[in-house]
Amino acid sequence: MSVPFGNTNTKGKKYPNRKSPPPFTEKHRNNISKGNKKVKHTKEWNEKVGKANKGKKRTKEMKERQREIILERYEKGEKFGFQKGHKSGMTGKRHTERAKEKIRKKSIGRFVSEETRRKLSETHKDKKFSEETIQKMKDNNWMKKHKGKDNPHWIDGKSFEPYSIDWTDDLKESIRKRDNYICLLCGIHQDELNYRLDIHHIDYGKKNTNFDNLVPLCRKCHIKTNYNRNWWIFYFANKVMKNA
Repeated sequence: MSVPFGNTNTKGKKYPNRKSPPPFTEKHRNNISKGNKKVKHTKEWNEKVGKANKGKKRTKEMKERQREIILERYEKGEKFGFQKGHKSGMTGKRHTERAKEKIRKKSIGRFVSEETRRKLSETHKDKKFSEETIQKMKDNNWMKKHKGKDNPHWIDGKSFEPYSIDWTDDLKESIRKRDNYICLLCGIHQDELNYRLDIHHIDYGKKNTNFDNLVPLCRKCHIKTNYNRNWWIFYFANKVMKNA
């Protein structure tokens, strides 16, 4: 017996002769898309879908098919994705502390590959901002509005504290040499950079020039240590103990 596709009374039964449904027409796809835009899923539904898809990865064929679909839409002149004038889902909202902590943990140890950097560079190579956009960027400069005590990373003016008299170029060079001129966090060698490795104080005390309190870092890794300082103190203290 052949059962039409979509029959709701077929649960738990097998119908080997059932025919596959015909492919959706363009009109049908548009109707489904419009209908889905109005649907708002519950929190429980989103969690259920998230758990079901956790750990799953798109196949190479699926990625290629999705790429072809996007190119077809683009060639037709269709506008999709985030457009000028659109409002982000986070407009006027702020991440919770729990969300911030989750994002921070996922970002630790994550580095952008050289290939990705090259692609980003090529994408923005010929891009030129209008005079109006440049002026807006200058007016909305985050650093200008968050100087000194207004900066969320301000710690009682600690950055203005003087270094110890022992803080010399010879001391820094001896730390680099001790660790074979390698960044203690990402493992990059100084020869691969166009500058000398920075020397980081594990306890953030500028006057503590003890050898066990100093480690070499590249600039990218050194910038990371400005956030969540207690975690980095614990991390480097353990690292130095293991290497001792």
